[in-house]
Amino acid sequence: MNKEMVVIGAGGHGRVCADISEAAGYVMIGFADENHTLGELINGLQVVANTFDDIKEHCQPGFRLFFVGISDNALREQIFNLATDLNYDLPTIIHPSAVVSRHAKIGPGTVIMPNAVVNANATIGKACILSTGCSVDYDSEVGDCVHISPGVAITGNVKIGAKSFIGTGASIIPGVEIGESCLVGAGAAVTKDIATGGRVAGVPGKPILHHG
Repeated sequence: MNKEMVVIGAGGHGRVCADISEAAGYVMIGFADENHTLGELINGLQVVANTFDDIKEHCQPGFRLFFVGISDNALREQIFNLATDLNYDLPTIIHPSAVVSRHAKIGPGTVIMPNAVVNANATIGKACILSTGCSVDYDSEVGDCVHISPGVAITGNVKIGAKSFIGTGASIIPGVEIGESCLVGAGAAVTKDIATGGRVAGVPGKPILHHG
């Protein structure tokens, strides 16, 4: 199996993805980031590409892997889909300290960070972020390009739609369904379903009203 890796994005999330890649046994080649100078060293790794054409030069399909280390859900989805269309193999990266059931399903391009837990028969989509210390319990379904922040507790049989963001320390009770592109505020306790595009915060979670 090819183990050489380029991470797209040298911001905070990208640097964490690089660390996790190394811990998972990948050989880091460097970063691709248009906001940094070619050859610049970041945490001991070079910036090897700025544009996507640069990336293709340094990371041909079948020769090197790359990982989309961008925290913004929509942009991560865009780059992931472009890479997939170009026949790149985007791996799933799991930190050695994470606990992932052999009965769980994890999509490509997803990162599972230190001390995260994914329990039996949970399904995680492609290009997701499962941050440090979060948990996804049995039979839950997490859609594509979802960002689950540190310390989030997702209990059993929860469904989360694509490109939703779950803030730090939030908790979601069993059986709740959250639509696509939703936002759950930090520390919120979600006890009711959230429609697509919904925004909730507080304990218990209540809709965030827009003023204008």
